[in-house]
Amino acid sequence: MLFLLSLVLRTFARLIVMSGDDDGSNDLGILVLRYQPRVLRLVNAGKSVIVIAHHQAVMAHADWIIDLGPGAGHDGGRIVFEGTPADLVAARATLTGEHLAAYVGS
Repeated sequence: MLFLLSLVLRTFARLIVMSGDDDGSNDLGILVLRYQPRVLRLVNAGKSVIVIAHHQAVMAHADWIIDLGPGAGHDGGRIVFEGTPADLVAARATLTGEHLAAYVGS
């Protein structure tokens, strides 16, 4: 099934958006890491892949991060950071930045 989906996306889609559930029942981060070679093939074929996830390993390997916040629900929804993972770690200006810095050991 995933192979068929990948084939369809490679053939027709220019923008692929992947999203998981916040409760962890659909761990998109693990799925993206497991199928990273297929995701990279999509990118190398000129496709744009947007992953909506909180998985630190996925964020650490991203080309670009858009962090929404500063909180959840009614307390969020504003862009609080936009840039590379390295810039987010260096700035540590958001909760995501602090957690990612701890994850990468910085």
